[in-house]
Amino acid sequence: METPTETNKLTQIKLSKIQPYWRNPRDNNDEAVQKVMESIETYGYQVPIIVDKDNVIIAGHTRFKALQRLNSDKDGKLYKSFDTIAVIVSEMDKKKAKEFRVVDNKTSEYSNWDIDNLTLELKEFIDPLTVQSFFPEINLEAGFKDLDFEITDEQVEKKEKELEEQFEKKSEERQDATLEIMCPHCLETFEMSRKDILTNRHLEKGF
Repeated sequence: METPTETNKLTQIKLSKIQPYWRNPRDNNDEAVQKVMESIETYGYQVPIIVDKDNVIIAGHTRFKALQRLNSDKDGKLYKSFDTIAVIVSEMDKKKAKEFRVVDNKTSEYSNWDIDNLTLELKEFIDPLTVQSFFPEINLEAGFKDLDFEITDEQVEKKEKELEEQFEKKSEERQDATLEIMCPHCLETFEMSRKDILTNRHLEKGF
């Protein structure tokens, strides 16, 4: 078999420039995307997406969808934490890239968990709630007990406080967002923060 001689390049690219492969054979369902989102939120963006020379995804469709969702909130406002990301630009030709999209997804199905080693690793997780999130098949009462885990009320309260602080921070960022307003009478434009608009929505502000 001929040994591939292609070299790949690690580079930075805007997320908006990346294109999903139009006939991706892998179903990136909501549950998979949500789990990847949780992983990126917890550990950061650690595994670069692989694209071809035209920025079409070869491997990493689920990561791409997760990054897109992380970049927007319920109001549709974009946050720039993943505006530009690291990608690997593959030198494979189009035929090999098409084959690799399928083979790369399939190869992961051939491996199994080593339960003994997995158990030892899970016992060393800092946050048992992370184990619960990524391994829901482990029963909280039985599974964690077997792993010498015990989720305390303090841990639950700490996690809830962290989530509440994250929500408040995003809310403050939305309040501080600046919007361009046009006067309906003179047609002049000026900038106001969303917070000021909400605070003064009952005032005429010169209109």
